[in-house]
Amino acid sequence: MAATGSHARTAAPSSLLIAQLARGTRRRIEEAVAPLGLRPRELLALQHLRERGPSAQQMLVESLGIDATNLVGVLTVSRTPV
Repeated sequence: MAATGSHARTAAPSSLLIAQLARGTRRRIEEAVAPLGLRPRELLALQHLRERGPSAQQMLVESLGIDATNLVGVLTVSRTPV
């Protein structure tokens, strides 16, 4: 269903602001974890494992929101404990 009237005029600018906020937040997170030699998804994986202990690969895939074919790459990049 298409937006009409005043909603249509505010929907596009709101979407643009949300996208800009998301990009800025991602950039800040990437900058914060870069000194650790990590990417944000790697940090999320390590945090998940630290908080919940050993997990099935499918649980990690769902928790991280990544494709299953990328999981091994995420897990093997960093071998130092956080």
